[in-house]
Amino acid sequence: MQLLRCRGGNSLLQSFHGELQYVCATGELDRAMSLIENSPSSSESSYMCLLKACAKRKALPVARRLQRHFESCTVDLSSSVGEHLVLTLARCGATDDALFILHTLPHRTVFAWTAIISSLADDTARAADALCLYQHMIKDNVDPDSYTFVALFKACGCVPDLEYGKLLHAQARWRGLVADLFVCSALVCMYGKCGTVDDARAAFRDVTEHNTVSWTAMASAFVDHGLGFEALLSYRQMIEEGVNPNQAAFVTAIQACGLIPDRQDESRKAPLEIGMALHADAHKQGLASDPFVVTTLVNLYGKSGALSKAQHTFKHLKHPTIPTWNSLISACIENDQIEEALKLYVRMLDQGLNPDCQTYVFTLQACGILVEREDREAVKFGDCLLMAQRIVRALHTDVHRNGFTADVFVGTTLLSAYGKCGLISEAEDIFTTLPGRNLITWNALLSAYTEQGEAGKALLLYSQMLEQDIGVDDAFCACVLQACCEVGSVDICTQMHFYIICMGSDANVHLIWSVLHAYGSSASTKEFGMVFGALAHPDVVILNACITGYAREGNFFTTAQAFKEWILAGFYPDEVTFATVLSACSHAGLVDVGAEYFEFMSAHYHLHAKPAHYVCMVDLLGRAGVFSKVENIVRRIRFLDVAAMWSCLMCACCTHGHYELGKLAFLHASRVYPEDTAAYVLMSNMFSSICSPGEIVGSISDLAD
Repeated sequence: MQLLRCRGGNSLLQSFHGELQYVCATGELDRAMSLIENSPSSSESSYMCLLKACAKRKALPVARRLQRHFESCTVDLSSSVGEHLVLTLARCGATDDALFILHTLPHRTVFAWTAIISSLADDTARAADALCLYQHMIKDNVDPDSYTFVALFKACGCVPDLEYGKLLHAQARWRGLVADLFVCSALVCMYGKCGTVDDARAAFRDVTEHNTVSWTAMASAFVDHGLGFEALLSYRQMIEEGVNPNQAAFVTAIQACGLIPDRQDESRKAPLEIGMALHADAHKQGLASDPFVVTTLVNLYGKSGALSKAQHTFKHLKHPTIPTWNSLISACIENDQIEEALKLYVRMLDQGLNPDCQTYVFTLQACGILVEREDREAVKFGDCLLMAQRIVRALHTDVHRNGFTADVFVGTTLLSAYGKCGLISEAEDIFTTLPGRNLITWNALLSAYTEQGEAGKALLLYSQMLEQDIGVDDAFCACVLQACCEVGSVDICTQMHFYIICMGSDANVHLIWSVLHAYGSSASTKEFGMVFGALAHPDVVILNACITGYAREGNFFTTAQAFKEWILAGFYPDEVTFATVLSACSHAGLVDVGAEYFEFMSAHYHLHAKPAHYVCMVDLLGRAGVFSKVENIVRRIRFLDVAAMWSCLMCACCTHGHYELGKLAFLHASRVYPEDTAAYVLMSNMFSSICSPGEIVGSISDLAD
């Protein structure tokens, strides 16, 4: 009878354990926890079964519930149950709780220590804590194993800490663990992220046989250093050695394509061709529909100008992830398909997907680009600017609804978009309420002010940034210099020039051009000449800035002399150069000299005259009253709809009393720009010397009709 009861008890225990294993395997962890709570005597194997299931599924609520059960039932954690509880809490993200339990254990093994170190290493913000915890592990007389070193090398790469990484490398070598492929792969990744690709190569060569993980680690290190061609060579060698690529290998190889130049020589294929070949390889391996592979391919196709291929690749993904949607939106923006990018955002919402912060950054950038289009073309729903303003406001509502208003990247991009749309007050509101503002945020508002011609506000913000010690970078200097051009502040321009030199950015051609332009606008000839004289290799942009600086001072002799010297030095002027020189001639009243430059431009440099050049010539000849030549130019360019040219001509006709030609200019101006009142004012002034007030109105009305 006793034997029967024993057998019956074992049968019940086996039945309980079998049911527990089943519900754990199916993911019914709450039910599994209820079974344990209602069981009069759960075994160690039952606890282990549920702990492993919680760790696998990262089910922290159930793991905490089981922890409370252990406390209420005074379960002995000195066995492997305690270690597995530490592991489970660590893998579920409760690292501090796991560490607390670890210190209560009477005997701590490498298994428990490594679980917490790995959890900390997985969190970039706490990677340094993983390295500190390793020191406590050593003091606890626990020897690390290969898994410990894998986690430690990952933490070193995140910090990054090259010196400590090399020390750990020496320890792993001393323990004979560097031949382990996982340790090797972690080492290669660590050296890649710490900036020493040669050490990564050396660690890779320490192992004679490699698998997909180690090959991918080496290729990834090359990608981290911008060595796309070397990364692709690693991928090819991996294939030649019979190692099949996995998802990570394809992602890394496709990323490498974006790092190589379009064509280095005829023997090397273009990035797009290589990317298409990798796409074909991914098809053969059954990975062409992998979301990570597709996302990387879409990025590559977008950057290579193959938008149709990016869209085609995207369509073959049954359930696109948010990053994949983002990559296609970015591809559309890269290829100037702004409306299509915004439509994709709407499609995301229609499919019930929740955009992330990257989605909003891209869509808001698209609105800014919509405004920046040079032609400001009219689109289906109205003017670009008005359309962009409506979209930005709608996106702002979505950002607020989805809880991203406090995100500094989204907030900064939103601020910038409002600025580009001319909505300065909204941009200021975003700036005021955004927590965690950084230098990029301050620069965004500074840029908004300068773009909208608010130079005074820009310089006031500049003063606030200096008071709060926000910092200085190239973008900051460029914005302040642009504001200096508007107000002509020599002192601030000098300060910016000083910052640029201190930052070592004086090799930045665009910044030096801005410095020259600002000095020129401020009529600072001495400083202007000093900056220009210090240039080792001035290009045509710098030369144009220099000529513009001299011309702004009205010093034609210096302008002409500089132009002559640069021609003799072998520099080739462009259209901007001649437009500046012609403008200087016009203001100096040098008709013959200006005409010579105009002919020189086409005869010697084969540069075709643009509207800006014709405007300068009409202004030059008109000021001097040489209307015979003006009429010749007007007959040649009557088809040009350039308001500035007709205004210059009307001013000249008004000054010299050339009414017939003035009427012709007015007819062109009023036809092309009927809403422009300046033409009517000029025509009124011209008639006022020969007509009564009533006759003036009638005459102008007749001309307009």
